[in-house]
Amino acid sequence: MTQTPPLVSALIDTQALQVAPGDEVFWYTSGTVGPYYINTHYLYGGQQPAQELLEFIDETKDDPHKLPQALYNRVTKMYDADPSYRVVIDALAGLLQSSVRFVGRQKNLVHVDLAWTAKHLFGGPIGVGLGE
Repeated sequence: MTQTPPLVSALIDTQALQVAPGDEVFWYTSGTVGPYYINTHYLYGGQQPAQELLEFIDETKDDPHKLPQALYNRVTKMYDADPSYRVVIDALAGLLQSSVRFVGRQKNLVHVDLAWTAKHLFGGPIGVGLGE
């Protein structure tokens, strides 16, 4: 019997992967259609934790002194607590280690340029996964 790959399990366990019923399709922002949709932010522990995190970011985004540390604390706590999120983060960290040339590195500081949302949802734990 074939075992489900961990990333596929994470997509299913968090309900990030949505499959359209047989007679429906999803409209993508590109204007095309398809049979499935992936809510990547659900990989942060599922729909409710992801929504709570996004609400926290919206409430805190105007406080540049509070947001980075508070967000780091939240996402690293989720990394420690949620196996699906940890699988995703560890896979991203592994991909970075094996195929991305780091932009800069000084005294345990690694800079990888990520989109704003990805940076905040995944950046802190990826640093932890990289051993930084």
